Amino acid sequence: GSDLGAEISPHVVEFAVHLGMDLKDPVDSKLLWVAKQAVSEALPDGWSQHEDDEGFLYFYDAIMDVSSWEHPLEPFWKHRLAQERRAIAREGEVEAMRQGVVAQASGDGGSRVVRELKGKFIKADIVALENEIHAVREQVEVVNTGIDAERGKDTMEAINRKFQLQKQAERMKSELQEMQKRMKQMLQALSDVLTKGDEEDDDEVNDNQPAEPVTPEQVKEMCDYLDINVYLEPGLIPVAKKALEAPLPIGWA
Repeated sequence: GSDLGAEISPHVVEFAVHLGMDLKDPVDSKLLWVAKQAVSEALPDGWSQHEDDEGFLYFYDAIMDVSSWEHPLEPFWKHRLAQERRAIAREGEVEAMRQGVVAQASGDGGSRVVRELKGKFIKADIVALENEIHAVREQVEVVNTGIDAERGKDTMEAINRKFQLQKQAERMKSELQEMQKRMKQMLQALSDVLTKGDEEDDDEVNDNQPAEPVTPEQVKEMCDYLDINVYLEPGLIPVAKKALEAPLPIGWA
């Protein structure tokens, strides 16, 4: 384990515990960077960080004029921590599956099962990220509605609120762009897993009927959904095509 006193500030330790981390747990000890990043990153527009007389952190929202012990992005960082914990757990599950199956299966059977397990995990992450993207898009709509409501008002309070809402909308749009990048990376990872399977299956006898071909219109729609610019990012078009062609792993419907 690392020396928390030498490497991690008390505020990071405080926030780590607040997130529900067990500093003695070997997995959580590897994920202290989550708490460190949360404490060091800029707060949302209008928020500021302070200490009370006893040295405990609290947060102030200048727009709403309220204080809170809860970090304004606490739900986000709790979700991020859960994701990282799940990723580490999955690595162990995949490795255990690989060792167990390879030991029992002959030929490429073990590798195929592990590949399907990885595909299942990636697809689950894609679905979760799609839900996150949808939620952020809804938040953008709410903020844009608030901006429209302030148009035409010339009071300093309305002007300041409109400015803060515009900054908030810009931040969420930037967050959406990062999510789209992650989506492309996940789809590329899924494509890599499935492509490797296709290459291995080419060496085997396969009497199954070929899948119905994907049309150019379907590929274009998938590119639009994934925010892939077919003119500026032509190398990502196969990713969209592969996402449409990808069969569900065993057990999925």
